[in-house]
Amino acid sequence: SESVLTMLTGAFLSFFMNSILAYNLTLLIFFTLNGYFSFILFRYVSKKYFLGLLGGIIYGYSSFVIARSAGHLNLFFVGGFPLFIFAILKSKDNFSLKNIALLLSSVILIFLGSYLYTFLLISSTIISLLILFMFYKNYLKYFLLDIFKNFKKILFLSIPFLIIAVIFGFSHLNAYLTGNYFKPDRTGINTMIEFSPSIRDFLLPNSYLPLQITELSKNLNNSFKSIE
Repeated sequence: SESVLTMLTGAFLSFFMNSILAYNLTLLIFFTLNGYFSFILFRYVSKKYFLGLLGGIIYGYSSFVIARSAGHLNLFFVGGFPLFIFAILKSKDNFSLKNIALLLSSVILIFLGSYLYTFLLISSTIISLLILFMFYKNYLKYFLLDIFKNFKKILFLSIPFLIIAVIFGFSHLNAYLTGNYFKPDRTGINTMIEFSPSIRDFLLPNSYLPLQITELSKNLNNSFKSIE
């Protein structure tokens, strides 16, 4: 897995318990963080405890997250995104070094959680900046002015986060730049069939999760487990 966050957590816990318990406890920890980070965002936006709790449950414990708990742990931790948005909103209201540190922490959590989510964060941030530039120029202008005013402090504060990013991301970046990534050949006809979803995969449970409902519907949808 590319998820440094879950691997380090599981590895640390394995010093004190068996690997199965460490794995399950790691899932519970990041389940909790998904819900909590979502909760603080929705509570901050809505100013309502109940709506924050409801938003935390809907986003933090969504069916997507539950499905990832059976595998693909690099996509399991989604709590970094609500924490990032929360930090942005806090920084907009109060541009303090504490909130900037929170913003940098959310970015490094997303980075350590999944490189795929990091690319998603970068691309969505670029799109958001373009939208702000077109429709909310004044907000963007004031926010950028705050960054320039505190640039040296922000740069100094970023050093430990950059060190963490280099330590855990250098090998992947080097492999990408040198072309040493292993890329399986998925152009064969059998592989194309195996990995290509059909309409019923969007309507019926597939064989990826060993659930009771999956057993009931397997005669209607006998797709490969790799369809996920």
